[in-house]
Amino acid sequence: MAIPVVQETFVKAFRHIDELSDENIQQAWLAVTSRNAAIDVYRKRYRRLEIMGDWTELQTGTARRDIEMFAEKEYIRELLLHIKPLHRQALLLIYKNGLTYEQLACIQKSSVNTVKARTHRAKLKLRSMIQVEIVR
Repeated sequence: MAIPVVQETFVKAFRHIDELSDENIQQAWLAVTSRNAAIDVYRKRYRRLEIMGDWTELQTGTARRDIEMFAEKEYIRELLLHIKPLHRQALLLIYKNGLTYEQLACIQKSSVNTVKARTHRAKLKLRSMIQVEIVR
């Protein structure tokens, strides 16, 4: 799976090399582009497995895990919708895409301390929403 992702990312980077002048933005752009390419490759592979039918799912045993992971991701996506956009962006770019606070500060045109505060507030909001769900 890694080779097609790297190839796709390289092709996209080569096509857009003139548009990416700032090094911090290049890193963020590459991270997002490679993540999206990985998702595309996974989706193509998953569709291929669906075509092969139930026998493949029974043999690999991954269908149930995939469904559970999908449900967890959907739950988290729902929670993220209730967070301020800048806070959500901070969480996703730092924890999902692996950006540093400094890189995100450059993207958001703010200080590193502001990015850290946004990330902290977003985590607190997520925790409180999860705890409310657990109590129900």
